[in-house]
Amino acid sequence: MRYFIWTLAGYLCGSLMFSSLVPKYLCHIDIGTVSDDKNPGAGNVFKYVGIGWGVLCLALDLGKGFLPVWMAARMIGVESILFALVIAAPVAGHAFPVFCKGKGGKGIAVTFGVLLGIGSHSDAVWMLALLLILFTGILVIRPHHVRVILSFLLFAVWCGFRIRIPSILYGCCLIALLVIVKHLLAPNQGKWEVQLFPGGLLRRMKEHSVSTYPDLRQSKWRVENDKGERKRSE
Repeated sequence: MRYFIWTLAGYLCGSLMFSSLVPKYLCHIDIGTVSDDKNPGAGNVFKYVGIGWGVLCLALDLGKGFLPVWMAARMIGVESILFALVIAAPVAGHAFPVFCKGKGGKGIAVTFGVLLGIGSHSDAVWMLALLLILFTGILVIRPHHVRVILSFLLFAVWCGFRIRIPSILYGCCLIALLVIVKHLLAPNQGKWEVQLFPGGLLRRMKEHSVSTYPDLRQSKWRVENDKGERKRSE
């Protein structure tokens, strides 16, 4: 019974969509409306609201995954196979929240929170981080949802070989399944592409910034133009 109570608590924590609530009520910005993918996640808060608010929402998303799992692990233990449900509950709540009629986020940040919550029992958090970094900055896979699906598939395989505690193994596999299903339900984001592009990440970020914020390009031109005018006048 205790495991089901903690599972419910974790699901309800996960259903608190901080990356939607914080911008909406503190900044008067509806992330679900202004963002291209309509995803109420911390990534869109960084993009459309600002770095400070993005860091806050990221911390809250990590916290809602970390806290219930960490507390449950210490209060009821990880030995029972039912602890797998406790592990998966915050991610399920974030991906399919009861408070938002199932329209949740993609579950990546809250997954890291959950994995940090069981960090004393498994180093799975580092493997997932390594996979996402690999397919984002070194062997670049696009579009985004394909990159995430592949990362979580390989993560589940790695868990099968490395994790010896059954409840944590099954919990991590449930998380991978939830995130994969959520990304499979996402709209098509363009053609598939794989590219070994270790030096191109910064250039793509620069190109994205110029295209997203054209005023930066215009202001740079004005500064260079003013310098040229001053030199000619001298």
